[in-house]
Amino acid sequence: MPTITIHVSEELNERLACAVEINKLTAEDFILLAVAEKLERPDAMDGQTSASYAEYLRSGESVPLAEVREYFESRIAGKTAKKPAFRKTKVLSIRSQRQG
Repeated sequence: MPTITIHVSEELNERLACAVEINKLTAEDFILLAVAEKLERPDAMDGQTSASYAEYLRSGESVPLAEVREYFESRIAGKTAKKPAFRKTKVLSIRSQRQG
């Protein structure tokens, strides 16, 4: 699995530590959930995400949201989970989904 290193201020680090303790999660799982939740929001299609969406339209490969959610929920529960794999799916444009 790829690794991402982030640098945070002391204040943000303290807030993260509190949130992790309250939610009984590891910092990694808390951050992974935050990223997944952000990507589920409709306004997440701005900026960098649009490049990912363009790649999805080009390749037709994705991982169904239900499998992604199941993967993260298993990890949060402390279970070993197999990372879901990308595969060909029906390509839907955001524009057609919003109109329909």
